[in-house]
Formats: sequence, C-alpha cells, structure tokens
Amino acid sequence: MGSTPQEYIVVSDRMYIAIYGSNIIEIVDKNTAKSIKQIVPTSTQGEGPRDIIAANGKVYVSMYDGYVSRIDTLSLTIDATLNVGPNPEEMTVANGYLYVANSDGMNYGADYANGKSVSKIGLKTFTEAKRIPVGLNPTKICSTTEGNVYVLAMGNYNDISAKVQKIDNMNVVTDVTEATLMTVKDNTLYLINAPYGATANTYFSIDTKTGNETKNLIDQPVDSPCGIAVNPFTGNIYISSYNMVGGWPSYTTDGYVNEYSANGKFTNKYNVGVGPCGLTFLLK
Repeated sequence: MGSTPQEYIVVSDRMYIAIYGSNIIEIVDKNTAKSIKQIVPTSTQGEGPRDIIAANGKVYVSMYDGYVSRIDTLSLTIDATLNVGPNPEEMTVANGYLYVANSDGMNYGADYANGKSVSKIGLKTFTEAKRIPVGLNPTKICSTTEGNVYVLAMGNYNDISAKVQKIDNMNVVTDVTEATLMTVKDNTLYLINAPYGATANTYFSIDTKTGNETKNLIDQPVDSPCGIAVNPFTGNIYISSYNMVGGWPSYTTDGYVNEYSANGKFTNKYNVGVGPCGLTFLLK
C-alpha cells in the first residue's frame, strides 16, 4: 500500500485507506482488496492523509499539513479542500457538522502551542462554522448518539495531562475526565488512562447521559495499552497493547489484542503486528 497507513473507512463495496507517509488515498474493493484507484493529493489539496470518515455520500480526509479534503464517491476525485488548524488528526460527525481535532502535533518543540482547537465544519456548505477552543494537543474525537462531541486532548506528555472534554451543540466545552485512550458505543465512553511513565493504568467507562462511571472496566489489564474499541454488534471490548521488552513497550516488535466480554471478562488474546493502535469491525 505504501508507507504508514493510518485509517480506513468502508463505503458501499469500497474501502478508502489514508496512507500518510506515501501521501496516497488508496481505494480498493472491500471483498477482493484489489486496487480500484489511487488518489495522490496535490499540495493545494493538502498532503499527508491521517484520518478518514464518510458522511452524506462523501468521504472526508484530514491532511496533516492543515487541510481537510472531500472525496466525491462517484467520480473518486477530490472535489473540495478546506484549510483548518495545524496537523489535524481524528474527525467525527454530529448534528450536520464535521468536527476536526487540530493537534499542532509537529510543533512539539514549542509544546504544541497552536494545537488548542477543533474545527466545526458544515457538511452542506463545507465551510468552517466555528473554531472551538479546547485543551492542548487534541488528537482523538468521537460523538455519541445524543449528539455531543468528545475530544481527547493529549497535553504535552509532561506537566499538562491528557483529558477528555465534551463539546455540546452550542459549542460549550466542559472537562470530563483524565484519559489517554478513548472510544464510544452509543452513549458510553470507554476510557483508559495510561500516562507516560505510569506504574499502573486505569480502565473505566462513563455513561454520558447519566454521568455514572464504571470503574475496573476489565478484569485483566494489558502491558502497555495503545488502542481500545468496542464491537458495535456484540458489545465485546478489545484492547491492543505493545509487548514489553527490557521493561519498556516495544515499538519494533509484534503486539497483541485482548478481547473481553461486554461485562469486562477476559476471553481471548490475539497476537498481531507491530504497533496495533487502530481497531475496527465489519459486519459479515
């Protein structure tokens, strides 16, 4: 495929894959995995595909050099590009808007100074309706069925901790909790707080309607969590991890994924490849 695939989305019978290092959006047949088309964005269309999401018959790609590009799913071409904040990462759709986390991730030498916003983009107009101030270095973002948006601002990995914030439909931002990994199913946030250098990690969930928190989400922790997902069909929880080598998480050797039942009981372990940070599910 190329260097450093980041994310993919399935729309109808096609899979759209964002490949960051090679600056390619690969479109393949979801059943055969054969290439249908490669889109190589130009400098005016944004470069460095990171996240990819579908809405209203279009596919949207965050470009790490500060843009979001829109792909027409009929012509399989980029039909519009919009400037957002620096180094955009994950995106979500809620209430007729596309929300984009602007991380300023390449500006780590200056403590991500400009990475403090989420771009709110109208899907019908493909224009930025508002740039919402949030915490430092936002990277992950999701939305619940009730229409609220949750953004995970990673902080500076030192004295500013990672935290989850809620953005309501009036653009009001409130702090929710501290966490470093996040996923959502319906109106429940599944969270892990595993700050760098921590001796113990916490696994918990929050019902976003009631605010009730479930502590000790799982009965068997992983070594060094790097991803979390919930099967939308079964409710089973999946947590991916680096393996430990010499007492430290290894970024060059294979990792693994633990599966848990919906009530957090360990059921299976799967050995997988290096850096298993992203998980998704397909209905067969």
